[in-house]
Amino acid sequence: MRAAVLSGPESIAIREIKEPTPDAEGITIAVEASAVCGGDLTAYREGPAGESPVVPGHEVVGRVEDVGRAVTDIAAGDRVGVPWLHAACGRCMACSRGDEQMCPDRVITGADVDGGHAEALRAPAAYAHEIPEAFGPVAAAPLLCAGVTAHNGLRAAGASAEDRVAIQGIGGLGHLGVQVADALGAEVIAISRGEDTRDAALELGADRYIDADSVDTAEALGELGGADAALSTVPSGQAMSALAGGLAENGTLAVVGAPSDSIELSAQFLLDGDRAVVGASSGTRADRERHLAFCARHDIAPWTETFGLEVVETALEAVAEGAVRFRAVLVL
Repeated sequence: MRAAVLSGPESIAIREIKEPTPDAEGITIAVEASAVCGGDLTAYREGPAGESPVVPGHEVVGRVEDVGRAVTDIAAGDRVGVPWLHAACGRCMACSRGDEQMCPDRVITGADVDGGHAEALRAPAAYAHEIPEAFGPVAAAPLLCAGVTAHNGLRAAGASAEDRVAIQGIGGLGHLGVQVADALGAEVIAISRGEDTRDAALELGADRYIDADSVDTAEALGELGGADAALSTVPSGQAMSALAGGLAENGTLAVVGAPSDSIELSAQFLLDGDRAVVGASSGTRADRERHLAFCARHDIAPWTETFGLEVVETALEAVAEGAVRFRAVLVL
């Protein structure tokens, strides 16, 4: 079968590899769509972090082709999604408290084992998700990582109906965060750089737009009364610091971006207003199930651009250049 094989920094090529077969508790799927995530881009730039060579891709949707002899709840022909968490140990402290995504022995799809940028994929049945009929494969794929990450961030920030919610960075994660916050019934403030994104942000459901290139983010939010909840998806500690400065009393900023620089905050500012800054991870299997159901109920879907498997490098470069609105998806 054909697969995009990553063997080193910026070294990815379409190769013929052996088609996978399921073990007793596994499934194989014929891949229909595999979205390109920021993690794929990091691996492409820096080379594989785990197994090498490896097939990247951890936002994968397809039809089940074969099931292992112990699998009883998934059948051939079912449409399922396979996310970044391939497996967890189920025994450690993190798994015991329900945080399987923090398992120190977790196995990552597209890093530790081959992922979805290929014609077929093998995965444990227990970590595959049934895809609601409301979604086609292209729309469903980004929800498995980008969507649930944004949703979990909003949950960690305590976002709820009538809250003033700020979403920083209207890209692959942020554009889904805007839709989720809008569906929650919040007043949504989208924050991005430049005016090019204003119309898209408002169409996605934002009530207001702040151009961080022309105004100070903290001051602009303060003039509106401050953000009760905020989600930052950007790779900039400086931008996150400005967003945190715009929190209302009792406000919480959830961070899902991964900047190389530090967030700088006044401890007194946090103390005086009972403000908080928290991190939010991609989430558990249960989080993904809830997110998929929520998106189906509220007609939430990513904005996507599609690419063929044979131009995977073009897709990666387009994501790196910020040229995709807002999620690149490989279709097979």
